[in-house]
Amino acid sequence: PEEVEYYDVPSEKVRVAMLKGNTTIELLEPTDGDSAVAKFLQGKGPGLHHCCFAVPPPLAAKIDELKAAGFRVLDDAPRPGAVGKVCFVHPKSAGGILMEFIEKE
Repeated sequence: PEEVEYYDVPSEKVRVAMLKGNTTIELLEPTDGDSAVAKFLQGKGPGLHHCCFAVPPPLAAKIDELKAAGFRVLDDAPRPGAVGKVCFVHPKSAGGILMEFIEKE
């Protein structure tokens, strides 16, 4: 990668490493055994946890658009992420993969 950035996201109980090049790959490490990522790893082992897509502001409009299209969103309003505001779509609404949408700051 061209650049690696590290972030802590206390609200999600994870440490994030972002490998930046033509595409950004985000690696997550749980910082607490009861975080969603820790529970995912305990149940399924290492692997793909979610896919993330950058969207133009405002993210709240994307949430409304997703709801109108019938997706089950996990966030009714944007919440803080590692590098901006995020929202998630439940895996049952997205072919079994947790989907994240981000509005970068």
